[in-house]
Amino acid sequence: MGDGGYIIMTQKEESLFQGKDIDTWAVYIMSGLYERFKYFVLANGECWFVNGDKAFHVCIFEAPLYGFIIEYAEGHTKDELGMAEDGDQYPLLDYDTPEDMLQAMLKEIEA
Repeated sequence: MGDGGYIIMTQKEESLFQGKDIDTWAVYIMSGLYERFKYFVLANGECWFVNGDKAFHVCIFEAPLYGFIIEYAEGHTKDELGMAEDGDQYPLLDYDTPEDMLQAMLKEIEA
C-alpha cells in the first residue's frame, strides 16, 4: 500500500484496470502505420517504416512505461538504423483510444 492506505499501481496495472491492453493497441497502431508508410523488416524481426529519406520504428515497453516509443534513424543503412534516437513516449494512460494515440504519433512522425 502507498501513503495514506492507497494502493499504488504501475502504469501497466492501471492501464489494464482501464481495459487498455498493449497487444490490442499495438495491432491497431501497427496496422495504421502499415497502411500509410512503406516498410521493411530486418533479419532480427524489427519492422521499420520509411518516411522520406528517414526511417522509424515503434518500440513497445511494458515497464516502467506501459506504451510505445518511436525511434528515428537518419537513413536506411544498418549503421544509421543502429544509431536511431528516441522520439516521444506514448503511454496508454495518456490516451482514451488507440486511434487517439495513432493520430498523435502521425502528427509527430509527419512534423
